[in-house]
Amino acid sequence: MLPDCGVDDFSDLETRIGIREKQVVELCSSRMESLRQEFVKATTAALTSWYEVVTTETVRSEPKHTTELGQEGLKNLKRGLRDLINKAPAVVEQHLSDRTLWEHLHKSPGQSQPRNLNRYSRAHPPGAGFDRPPALVPAMKKVSEGLAPLLRAHGYGSPEIAPGVRSGHEFVQRTSALEWSDEMGQTIDLYQEAYVELCKVGDALAKDKRAKAEAEAQALWDATGEA
Repeated sequence: MLPDCGVDDFSDLETRIGIREKQVVELCSSRMESLRQEFVKATTAALTSWYEVVTTETVRSEPKHTTELGQEGLKNLKRGLRDLINKAPAVVEQHLSDRTLWEHLHKSPGQSQPRNLNRYSRAHPPGAGFDRPPALVPAMKKVSEGLAPLLRAHGYGSPEIAPGVRSGHEFVQRTSALEWSDEMGQTIDLYQEAYVELCKVGDALAKDKRAKAEAEAQALWDATGEA
């Protein structure tokens, strides 16, 4: 039995631990998972739009090659584009379902170490202006990598066909980095806010669990008689 002087403190710790564990569940299972699903949906919509916009820009930017392809060649390109668009949901889900990308899907959410509180921030480091969240850069690169091979397979971006910067660096820039939509940005901003909150709750929870363990150890020591 615990000494009288520690019962209230011990009870307070158990109460706080229970409250914070519920906060973690609410943040992870409800808010953050909903935001992840919203981000996947927004990314899919942005990717399909980006495929069409960039393909159209590429066709217009290399008019000589487009004319040489003719309607038959362009029909083949359009079929390839439609195939990319149809596969977009699966591509996004494949690369954004990795549990290691999302803090709320970790084994101990909010308590992973070492920890970067700017992990999902679009301004990284703070004040640097618009950027991509560090945690998602590799996955988003993979999401975007299907378009350039399709265009190159149809002769676009080739220095032999269209010499100059447009077929080199500019082509790579245009076809390898998905343009984020406003919805994608707004959703990941909300996830970043929830992530910071989760880290704070996780820190407090870990501190209370440590204090509870210490109190239990002290109570056991005090209750143990001499041999």
